[in-house]
Amino acid sequence: MEAGYRRALADQLRGEAGELEDYVFDRIRAREEASEPQRRRSFESLRRLIGPLIEYACVAIEVGEERCPPPPAVVAEHARSAAWTPLPTWILQQRYLNAYTAFKSYLQCKVSRPNGHTEAALAQVLGSTDLVFERLVATAGEEHTRALQRKGRSSGARRLETVEALLAGELLEARGLDYDFGATHIGIVGRGNEAGAHIKQIAHSIGSQLLLVQAGPQKVWAWIGTRRDISASELEERLRADCPASARISLGEAASGPAGWDRTHREAAEALAVACRQNQTVVRYGQVHIFAGILSSELMKRSIEERYLFPLANANFRGRDLLTTLRAYFAANRNGKAAAARLRVSPQTVSNRLKQVEKRIGRPVASCGMELEAALLLADAPPDRDHA
Repeated sequence: MEAGYRRALADQLRGEAGELEDYVFDRIRAREEASEPQRRRSFESLRRLIGPLIEYACVAIEVGEERCPPPPAVVAEHARSAAWTPLPTWILQQRYLNAYTAFKSYLQCKVSRPNGHTEAALAQVLGSTDLVFERLVATAGEEHTRALQRKGRSSGARRLETVEALLAGELLEARGLDYDFGATHIGIVGRGNEAGAHIKQIAHSIGSQLLLVQAGPQKVWAWIGTRRDISASELEERLRADCPASARISLGEAASGPAGWDRTHREAAEALAVACRQNQTVVRYGQVHIFAGILSSELMKRSIEERYLFPLANANFRGRDLLTTLRAYFAANRNGKAAAARLRVSPQTVSNRLKQVEKRIGRPVASCGMELEAALLLADAPPDRDHA
């Protein structure tokens, strides 16, 4: 098999990476949506893997089985994180195989045959690539199994299982948690090595109950509870003070009773995606609930991207200027002169760029400011990793 064909095929796939990633994910999602609830809750974390897996497949196509490097580190990382979910090892491995099956389907249905080569040439390439991905699936399974063994049956693991069961709506006695579920609660989700220690310190300083569980590698779920009035905004300020730069912490709003305990956690989990995307140490759900709702919905994300972000980002060399101008415009509370000062351009330049934005999206900026801010949020950082 000539090297030129392999390179041409890999280059073509890289050029269609965005379409290919959507194709693979849509087919995995279609399979998962017909499965049991615990699998639907966890499969979204696979989305961040599809890009690296596609690139790995391209490398495998280019160099062949014998010269292909080990799987990317993100595979082992994902497998270890999956050990903190109710996901069995065989389902994790099946997902990788489903992703690769969708990848091959794309090649067979949509990819042209570079340099006039035939279906037989493609089949020969895929034959060697099959063996590479069999090794990848085995690696993921081994990492997942080892992580499960390390997790073991520790007291922390049992606490996490109890908390997960309560969040899933199971009616059981919360033995071993030592927490008053009839209190007023503020849910907190933290990421980073220092997040848990910082949350504990703040809870101790205000004399409130704390329920904290290790929910995954560098991830904690926590609830601060009290029988007196508790302000989420005040707690937000306390957490923000001296918060480690590497930590990302999100809060839900104050809520009472068992139902409130569940709701404030889910609010905090959604808000963490905003904290990670905006690179903020502390975020409160009440301030970002609209953006958090968008980020938690695959349908809303795609709608925002297709209606607003893609038309602007694809505006040739001016796309970056248009997005930068919108960021400055919203940061200046939609004041064109203030935005011009931030950008060090003339107010007329800002006005002209906003008109270009309106032309490309087909709507006045004033009528869709919230949607545009959400589009900028999606553009500002890579997707969050399994934030719940």
